[in-house]
This record gives sequence, C-alpha cells and structure tokens, in this order.
Amino acid sequence: MRPALPLTCAASLLLAIALPATAQTSPWTLRTGPARVTLHTETRLSVAGNDVPGAAVAASGSDPLGLELGRRLDEAWTARLAIGLPLPESTLRTAGSLQAMVPPLSGTLGRVQYAPLVLTATWSPGRWGALQPYVGAGINHTRITRTEDGDLSGLTVDHAWGSVLQLGASWALDARWALFADARTVRLKTTARGQLTALGGLPAEAKVRLDPTIVHIGLEYRP
Repeated sequence: MRPALPLTCAASLLLAIALPATAQTSPWTLRTGPARVTLHTETRLSVAGNDVPGAAVAASGSDPLGLELGRRLDEAWTARLAIGLPLPESTLRTAGSLQAMVPPLSGTLGRVQYAPLVLTATWSPGRWGALQPYVGAGINHTRITRTEDGDLSGLTVDHAWGSVLQLGASWALDARWALFADARTVRLKTTARGQLTALGGLPAEAKVRLDPTIVHIGLEYRP
C-alpha cells in the first residue's frame, strides 16, 4: 500500500483551488496540536453468509498529533487539509451478542492502522475582535495501511471515503500566531473480512459504520 499517494493527491487539489497570494499577508497557515479521534460504530455481521443478530464490533479511538495546512482563498473562505501523525490505530473488539462467544473467541478481532486525510473548505462570517469562528464541509479519505489478526485471521479492511462537517474558531495572539479549537464529524463506512479461527475458520464479514468525531486544539502559525 502507498499511504503517501492520497496525501499527494489531496495536497495537489488544495494547491489547484488556491488563489494567488498577496504580497502583504501570507495566505498559508500551519496548525498543530493534540487531536482526539472517537469512533461511533454500528455493525452488521455475517458468518458463513448468515447474519448474526445483535452482533457488534467496537473500535477504539486514538490520540494522534494533528497537523493541518490551510490556504486562505478570500476573506471568508479557507481550504484546509488535515492529517494525523503518527498514523492512528484502532483495536476491533467483540460487542453485542458476540460477547456470548468469549470464549472461544478472545474478544479482540484484530487491529488496524489507518491514514485519515480530511480536505475541507470553511467559511467565516468575519472577526469579532481576536475571535474568528468558521463552519465548513468536505471529504475524508481513510486508507488502511496495516492490519493485525486477532480472532479474525486473514483480516482485511476496505479503504473508505466519507463526507465531513466542521466547526471551529481561532483566537489571534498577534499577526502570526493564534490559538484554535476545531471539531469535525465524518460519515464513514467500511467492510472488514476474515476467518474466525476459533469457529473452524468460518468466513466472516462485518459492514461497519464508524462515523468518527475528530476534536483538534492547538497553535496556528501564519508565515
């Protein structure tokens, strides 16, 4: 897999929609700070082609360092590309009726490392003193970079696309530095597949809605 490819494409798109920079003020901003990714899962699980009533998969969240590159398009609009480093990981665990199968299942279905790229356009109504709120929308591409087997052997998880809604605000400290707080909600679905070794290698497929919430706070710098 090539996790750098979607980053390159998204960065190219960001540059393509950008307007020429003014000589007086840089249109670029760089943000960094701690981020919290919380996954809200809904699952439809089938084993050997048969639905398992009440089965669910719980996915753990993560706390990467958030990085965001921004490009002001005009006084109201800004294009933003956000990533998380190191790449987030999530542990997939049994939930719902699957808990009745522990044992023979261990409770850990597997682990996934992924590269989430979030490209949005935000609109601001203007500044009130040092405060500048904004709202936005865009797209998310989550690329699976590594999987680790648990109760599911031969675990594979599909890459996924989703829509994004965004809300945030910055507080200017001076001409170059600002504090910010930002929240994004993502609508995201994927499918995981593997074989349940403890059940004789029966094939299993889980269609999972993840719908992550990403909260990001930190410092903004304008060169």
